[in-house]
Amino acid sequence: MGMTELRRGIENPLEYVELISRLRSTLNERGFVFEWSTDMKAFNEVKLQARGSEAAPMFHHQMCDLDNKACWVRLSTSDGKTMGLNAYRVDFIDSNLADWATGWMAGLYMKAGQLMVPKAVAPAAGSRARSLSGWLVYHGELWVSREYRGAGDINEMMTYAGHLLAMLKWNPEAMWALVNHRIGVRGTGIQNGYPYAERSFLRWQWHPADIPENEWLLVATRSEFDHAVRERLEGGLMAIRD
Repeated sequence: MGMTELRRGIENPLEYVELISRLRSTLNERGFVFEWSTDMKAFNEVKLQARGSEAAPMFHHQMCDLDNKACWVRLSTSDGKTMGLNAYRVDFIDSNLADWATGWMAGLYMKAGQLMVPKAVAPAAGSRARSLSGWLVYHGELWVSREYRGAGDINEMMTYAGHLLAMLKWNPEAMWALVNHRIGVRGTGIQNGYPYAERSFLRWQWHPADIPENEWLLVATRSEFDHAVRERLEGGLMAIRD
């Protein structure tokens, strides 16, 4: 990038701030506490207490240098019980996501002592991931306590508020996530702010028990976020779901 070339930013950051404020206020009105943090050691402790397992390698403070590269959100009840978590990290990809993702995932899990062997070195030739590069945010650790999974749009508001905070913090080209086949076919990605879903993005021959054999790719670009934020402000907090 030349010295005089400006990196394109979020079209209207005030709209993002306004929507985050509305989402947080609505969650508070319904009796929940929404929190945001960059302390990934604390995230590991909270996840261990809430779920009985440590953070995945890409979000583990002992596996990666996550200084200024990761953040997380938590939704809890008024008495402090964790009911939902999401985590985010940013990486600069100088090739493209399709060529980078398989090696990145396998390498992180190998560092954690877990074997991952892909069925294919890279995704299909037509994968949208081939057009994604630069600063990209990976969204993971999406979890909601079983007793709150039917709590209307609460879970979606928590997740979308987290999306917007990550977008404001890093101004990435896009955000991406991986989900299993069951979630992919149910359209949950759209409800959580991803307008694009691609089946069989990553396929594994050998994988840890908590990683699905077939992983779908979810993507939302910066321009898609700009459009969706404006639509939600005009039509209601979860307008895309209606």
